[in-house]
Amino acid sequence: MRSLSFLQRIRKFYGIEDPTLQDRGQSADYQRRLRWIQFGWILAGVAMLVIGSNAAAVGIGLCMTFLSFALIDDS
Repeated sequence: MRSLSFLQRIRKFYGIEDPTLQDRGQSADYQRRLRWIQFGWILAGVAMLVIGSNAAAVGIGLCMTFLSFALIDDS
């Protein structure tokens, strides 16, 4: 029998579920957020092309990167 790690023992003791990454990636909520992020990046790319400024492109890219990580986070 394989011994459980410290975190696994705590989760088991308190009855906290441990969803695998695959389970989270297949949920409807996660897929919806991925579609929002994809749509946001498409709009950001169009905005970068329309504005045509390097500074604006960097700013939009940094904001979109932050928003992408914020939306995709499950915690």
